[in-house]
Amino acid sequence: MKELEQEILGLVYNPQRVGSVRELGLRIRNIVSIVRDRFSVDTWRILNQLQTDSRTRAGRIPLANALGLINTLIVDLAAFSGMEMENMTRGHGWRFLDLGRRLERATNFVNLLRAALGPDVKTSVVLEPLLEIADSSMTYRRRYLSQAQLQSVLELLVGDIGNPRSLAFQLNTLTEHVANLPQDESGSRVEQRRIQDLSKHLESAGLPEFCRAFANGNRKPLDEWLRGFGAGFGALSNDLTHHYFSLIVARLS
Repeated sequence: MKELEQEILGLVYNPQRVGSVRELGLRIRNIVSIVRDRFSVDTWRILNQLQTDSRTRAGRIPLANALGLINTLIVDLAAFSGMEMENMTRGHGWRFLDLGRRLERATNFVNLLRAALGPDVKTSVVLEPLLEIADSSMTYRRRYLSQAQLQSVLELLVGDIGNPRSLAFQLNTLTEHVANLPQDESGSRVEQRRIQDLSKHLESAGLPEFCRAFANGNRKPLDEWLRGFGAGFGALSNDLTHHYFSLIVARLS
């Protein structure tokens, strides 16, 4: 229990740990300082509040304070996201911002699914938390009127193009953004081909077969299918970075 507590506190407060709340807050500060002129006064007010809140210390009840800090930061980030969606000009900068959001959401969710459906995890216990993390519990209850089942959960969280948290929705949004990015003279669209491959991978899903195999103790087909998504999204991120942000090739703007 003590080790788990220290792990949680490290994920929240340790600025030297890559991916911790404190380290991500520092990265946000460094990035926004470079594009300071792109944000309105109201947006800067939210960003300043985010920076202030992210520096909160553990306090006398560290775990309770960590939960309070996370809840506060969720509100700050939701406010920033709302300002960005309502006020940011829909230029290439906004497209790259949303591309990053969609890639990060898809990659993290694939990793979460693989961890939750791993061999040492009791599936029935994690389905409800999965829906909660994906902010899809209300949608699931309204649609299925039953307890969480693996196949229906995957249909909602993976293949439902109308669910803003699903992998299908991220792919659809990525397709739209990439189609509107600037092209070089060669017209090479490696990114579009990568997304097409991911779309084919999604369409190839045999969720009923995967779930039957899963129920019979064979988790490999489903895990391999999810791993294909992880590899594809990672490769797409690398393609975009090389094409538009590499210092050793001509940049596009």
